[in-house]
Amino acid sequence: MLRLLASQSRQRKQSMMVFIDSLILLVALELSFSLRLENIFIPNNEIVLLFIISIISAIPIFFYFGLYNTVTRYINLDFLLTIFQATIVHAIIFGFLIFLGAFEVAPSENVPRSIIFINWIILILLLSSSRLTARWLILNSTISSHMKANKTENVAILGTSEDAISLAERLKYSSNIKIICFFSNSKKEIFKNQKIFNLPVHSMNDLNKIINKHNIERLLVSENKLYKDKYLLDILENIPIRIEQIPSLSDILDGKSDLSSFKKLNISKLLEREVVPPVQELLNSDVKKRSVLVTGAGGSIGSELCLQLINLNPIIVILLDHDEFSLYEITGKLNEEKNKKNIKTKFLPVLGSVNNEELIKKICNKYKINTVYHAAAYKHVNILENNIIEGAKNNILGTYSCVKASITAEVNNFVLISTDKAVRPTSIMGVTKRISEMIVQSKANANTRFSIVRFGNVIGSSGSVIPLFEKQISQGGPITVTHEDVIRYFMTITEASQLVIQAGAMGNNGEVFLLDMGKQVKIYDLAKKMIHLRGLTIKDRKNPDGDIEISIIGLGKGEKLFEELVIGKDSSITKHPRILVSKEEGFNSDLLINYLEDINSCIESFDEEQIIDIFQKLIPDFNYQK
Repeated sequence: MLRLLASQSRQRKQSMMVFIDSLILLVALELSFSLRLENIFIPNNEIVLLFIISIISAIPIFFYFGLYNTVTRYINLDFLLTIFQATIVHAIIFGFLIFLGAFEVAPSENVPRSIIFINWIILILLLSSSRLTARWLILNSTISSHMKANKTENVAILGTSEDAISLAERLKYSSNIKIICFFSNSKKEIFKNQKIFNLPVHSMNDLNKIINKHNIERLLVSENKLYKDKYLLDILENIPIRIEQIPSLSDILDGKSDLSSFKKLNISKLLEREVVPPVQELLNSDVKKRSVLVTGAGGSIGSELCLQLINLNPIIVILLDHDEFSLYEITGKLNEEKNKKNIKTKFLPVLGSVNNEELIKKICNKYKINTVYHAAAYKHVNILENNIIEGAKNNILGTYSCVKASITAEVNNFVLISTDKAVRPTSIMGVTKRISEMIVQSKANANTRFSIVRFGNVIGSSGSVIPLFEKQISQGGPITVTHEDVIRYFMTITEASQLVIQAGAMGNNGEVFLLDMGKQVKIYDLAKKMIHLRGLTIKDRKNPDGDIEISIIGLGKGEKLFEELVIGKDSSITKHPRILVSKEEGFNSDLLINYLEDINSCIESFDEEQIIDIFQKLIPDFNYQK
């Protein structure tokens, strides 16, 4: 029956509502007389006209106040207030018609004055009740039909903030979600043992018990407080339950999300380190109203760097990359942001290689480049172990070409993006980046200001372990970890790009800048945490029926158990309290050039063994594993 009613046109539904309200008006007036006279009232011919006038005067008023324009399933307190206002207006007009003689339909002495007030109260009750009853029937019918067709999930909401409560009210009528309870995310437990929307509020200490009792499958998080609250993380870390973020009310209202847009918990925020905020003065120093060249602009670091630059108002940004598709993608993103924010910065994509010194020189001269961010590099450790020649050509000679072109074109600032793998390297990737650093350090006395930025693993970059683990979990495992004791530094891709920009502003004589990255993270523990936070269990000897296995595959060629950020022992703070600078000894420029010529000869003759010998002469502590 309800489905049949729901399928009717809007006009037919309005007509039915008008008919029901007309009956309510008649019933309300009849009840008013009966209550006032303390007996069942049977109207005579004169009084019957009052009943007709009640309908004729009320329905236009109800239309005026929009009682027939509101979707029944979304009726709320505001609509009930509208009923209150509409019935007041009706009571005033109805009373005027009866007692001030606008129509002499009945002797006023036969109509007690209190009838108007009693009729108004009954109308409010009946009209409100009819709408609320209809809303309840529609919502329960919808939920029941969906429950028959779809499997419903038991979920709980973490948090009792206004956003959490408002969203819970809306989620309460979701077709595939059944809210079991709230969990108070405060040690004070203000709402403990109370109810919100008739849903109990439990302490986080009871989380495990409630999850098992009610078979809760998901925990919906409404606040970012979770990421900063160690108390909550300690409780959640070892409980296998899927945790997802509810979109904020502001995002829903702005159309950025809807109630079904649950996001996976951002694992990057659970790495137990605070995001390092940038210093705006340092961000602006070498970029604002300047011309900038970004090499490797289509890569993960280069593209994020360009997205950060767009907010700093440079005159022009040249995007250099040898990959056409990645260059096309980042150019599209930048133009989209440019149009959205009405930014005047010009973005120019250039296809080309960093080994083309003449191209770099031409770009720098033509566009009067002030700052070069050299992000172009091959950086995947395992791939470069089997591609020594290309790694040396791109990472070493490519850097040398960019450095020489920048000096010739009198570029003001040059920033090399390096890696912690360059410190006491054991891989081809690491040693090529260390030699790149040496090239930059050998030019410390040039007119161009050179600096190096060295950081650890970047979350979200291509080849990062976190997206790899997420993919492996989604495929049912196993998660592959090289060693149970391997540890790594982590930072966000946004932090990495901002560090590059700020370091360029502080660079002077080939210094190495690095981020105070906190503690290194044990990769094995990270894998366990990611499994648990997806609501899954670890499959091992103790739990052979678990969901995801963690497979130890052994350290790959060139990989280390831990990484370092500083070659020497000393580092000091800078203008930014969380950015450190390390002054490391440079290398004799003339001797380095001779080695670079030898490397070039090896590349041309494809002599991998000889190039390894040169690497070991340049960096005696390079421990190459054949």
